[in-house]
Amino acid sequence: MPSMTIVRGFWTVGLLLTLLSGCQQIEDRLVINDAKTGGLWSVKLTCPDFNQGEPIPLKYVHDGQNMSPPLQWVGIPAESRDLILIVQDADSSDKARVHWTAWHLPVDSTGIVVNASRDQHFVEGKNDLGGVGYDGPDPPPGKPHRYYFQLFALGQRLNVTAGATLQTLMSALGDSVLAKGQLVGTYQKPPRG
Repeated sequence: MPSMTIVRGFWTVGLLLTLLSGCQQIEDRLVINDAKTGGLWSVKLTCPDFNQGEPIPLKYVHDGQNMSPPLQWVGIPAESRDLILIVQDADSSDKARVHWTAWHLPVDSTGIVVNASRDQHFVEGKNDLGGVGYDGPDPPPGKPHRYYFQLFALGQRLNVTAGATLQTLMSALGDSVLAKGQLVGTYQKPPRG
């Protein structure tokens, strides 16, 4: 009969494998991990107000000032014809919830300013919170959620109208992704009361 230590060890390994596969399934829901979005991981995406894996400041969340954060990038290929930005919550319960889609960002730019969503120097699509444009992090109270800011450099200019859904945007991509990069920020809504 196996000792309790061995049984516990197998149980622990099984639990860890289950948790890790669940994390991978969540990550697979992100646009950046879709097979359509090949391309090189050569774009470095940053924000001057939070670093990779750090909390997103309150002014950029739904219950704060709900402004889109400033973003900076390097590594856009010279032959790029369009830039797409997609922001998704990887930890929402039903799917990777869309908080922002924007395209026709200038390919010769190195970033966008704070609240760029309100300036409309590019085209924006529907978010999953019921509007068009940026809508900041808005998870339920409890555990922190991860928000993936994903930037794609395309070899063609998209022919997609304003207010389009993420599905429409993805259908138009074809195999035009040349390069991509991501920045992940977190937000944890405090408990109510």
